[in-house]
Amino acid sequence: MDNKRKEMFTDLERHVCQSWQEGDWVIFYCSECEFKRKLNWKTGEVKLINPGQFDALHSGMNIPFQSEHIQIDSN
Repeated sequence: MDNKRKEMFTDLERHVCQSWQEGDWVIFYCSECEFKRKLNWKTGEVKLINPGQFDALHSGMNIPFQSEHIQIDSN
């Protein structure tokens, strides 16, 4: 990335998105500006549901949760 583009991204407001899974779709949502994007983890298809604040840099991650790997103490 050249210096001009680096300067452009450093001035952007940064928002961290929450994520969850609904079937084959991973949903990313920003509670600050209501940005919402869907990613189909099987096909790679991406859908922008709400652009939110256009001049904010959004980031987030999704870590799949599998309950069968959690040991529950019944005591």
